[in-house]
Amino acid sequence: MTCRYTYQIATGGFNAADASEDITAALETAFSLTGPGDVIIGWRAQGDCYRQAADVTHRAGKRLWLWLPVFSELPQELSPIPAISYMGREQQGFEIMPGEDFQFACPTNAHNIEIAYTLYRRHFAHLPFDGVFLDKIRHASFAGGLENGLGCFCESCRDVYARQGVDADEIVQLIRNNPAAFLPADMRKCIYRFENEAVDRFYQAKANIITSAVAALTDRFLEHRLPVALDVFAPLLAYLVGQDLLALSVRAAFIKPMIYCITHAPAGLPFELKWLRDCFAPHDILARMGGDIDTLCSKESVKAQLRELKPDTLRPGFEINIVPDICESSPGYVASFAALLAESGFANAVLSWNLLGASGDNLKALSGCFYSTPT
Repeated sequence: MTCRYTYQIATGGFNAADASEDITAALETAFSLTGPGDVIIGWRAQGDCYRQAADVTHRAGKRLWLWLPVFSELPQELSPIPAISYMGREQQGFEIMPGEDFQFACPTNAHNIEIAYTLYRRHFAHLPFDGVFLDKIRHASFAGGLENGLGCFCESCRDVYARQGVDADEIVQLIRNNPAAFLPADMRKCIYRFENEAVDRFYQAKANIITSAVAALTDRFLEHRLPVALDVFAPLLAYLVGQDLLALSVRAAFIKPMIYCITHAPAGLPFELKWLRDCFAPHDILARMGGDIDTLCSKESVKAQLRELKPDTLRPGFEINIVPDICESSPGYVASFAALLAESGFANAVLSWNLLGASGDNLKALSGCFYSTPT
């Protein structure tokens, strides 16, 4: 089986200084080695990088997707309303890589939901994008601590929980007095179920909040005839941050699960799983999910996770870039991951998360084992 690749390019945060990247050369080289494909690019507000990308992508007959964050990495001048932890404090972000603070905004606040659309109109509406690729469509994860990982408990979110049969005060008491209630009992179609009924309803409500926000933004962008695609956590972790992958995929052009098995930063499986393990110690939450960190990052685990999703709306993402001490991708790694996708029957994949940081050897390894034929 051959695969059509989508290429992802990170240009930095909204206020990042203009840089002199040669987007044209990077894409032309990639297209020559692994075939023409769609391009996801964002989200710096300055520079001609988008027109460069559009020229190469459209000349190849492919689509250009604007990469936009929704509930994190938002410009402070737009006054995002912060998420509030179950302890009544503003959730704190943390910086692993420059330009990303993982400071999350409240996901039920109408102003916050509208920010992504405001950013599109302000900075990107005049550019020839064919679709929008929404990122950070989730609650904060357990990376950074238990206090952030349960989501937002502001008055707006508490009201939404109450309308869905969730007593927020009961959830707070459970996490303080019985954290074992938050260990999943089972997973079905990428949805964890919990033995404690209050916790089960709580996680359903968290997922409904994100699905509703994404639906509202999808409607906004479709008014401009822009389809919406979604950046999501790996199936193993997605529901814990409010992502019901099957529900989200219904209206999405595609979803990109971040199957980042060697990334030691947010969204990376080893990073997120370590935080999750530590947050619930001494209770062994990873055993409830199927093993330890190594087991859950293995090829067998990846195959099992992908089997839960529909291939026609799926473009799994795997790392091709190199970031010292965070992601040491190699030709052997990318070749083996591409082979895994081929064995699993996937016709599309996203080369993540920054083509500009990929080595030529990594691209050549993909060219040799899993060539993408133009369509």
